[in-house]
Amino acid sequence: MLLLVAAESRTFTHWGPEHWFVIAATAVATLVPSIVLRRAARTTSAALVTRIVCGGLAVALTLTYAWGQVHRIQHGYWRLDESLPLHLCDLAGLATVAALVGAERLRGANRVRAAAAGDGTSRSRGIGVWQWCFELAYFWVLGGTLQALITPDVVGSFPDATCIRFFVHHCGMITSVLVMMFGLGLRPAPGAFRRAWVVTLGAAVLVGVINAALRAAGIDANYMYLCARPRADTLFNLLGPWPWYLLTLLAVGTVMLALLYLPHWLIDRRRGAPH
Repeated sequence: MLLLVAAESRTFTHWGPEHWFVIAATAVATLVPSIVLRRAARTTSAALVTRIVCGGLAVALTLTYAWGQVHRIQHGYWRLDESLPLHLCDLAGLATVAALVGAERLRGANRVRAAAAGDGTSRSRGIGVWQWCFELAYFWVLGGTLQALITPDVVGSFPDATCIRFFVHHCGMITSVLVMMFGLGLRPAPGAFRRAWVVTLGAAVLVGVINAALRAAGIDANYMYLCARPRADTLFNLLGPWPWYLLTLLAVGTVMLALLYLPHWLIDRRRGAPH
């Protein structure tokens, strides 16, 4: 109890020992499953190992999110202005869990797509819902959630439950996407940049409408930080004041998506696949 009180009375220090521990733990949690999956790929147990690893990550992310919601309700601070799953990291979590559920099928589809690119048949092949989910998870997690690891918007420090849940959930998403990439060899399909940009902008517009509706009802909602910057010192502080930082955010987000897609675009170009 004394430890919890002490944790709630102090703030998380960016780039302090606890921050570096979280980063190191995320790296280890990514490396080990990736190695296990790559080694299992050469054996007859590849499908089973994939289901265990990806299923375990999906369950962990789901339980962590549920834990956060229950914790808010139990302690009386579940609120309409900040507890709905409408932040980008929440949407990224949904996409990540969905991609993990379909990871085994995705690995097979990616191999077929790579082989088809070599014989010029990839133009006639569409992508399925699991690929959409993986691509959104890839762009949203590495473009958005990763920022939450670098400059976390968290109140309190370890062993505060809110702080633990924040990092387990956010780092779990980062680990999941990287494991699917390096452990299973998954990657965005040609045209992923356009798809992700349209869906992201559409999601932001929809969340903006929800923010406006809640504010009209007297609820000070700020989902996706579209109405104000985060309380903690984050990269948002470099984007200017509201509402102008929304334009800066759009430009930065577009560049971020493009940079994340660039290496895959180069691979597709070398293979002769459509962009």
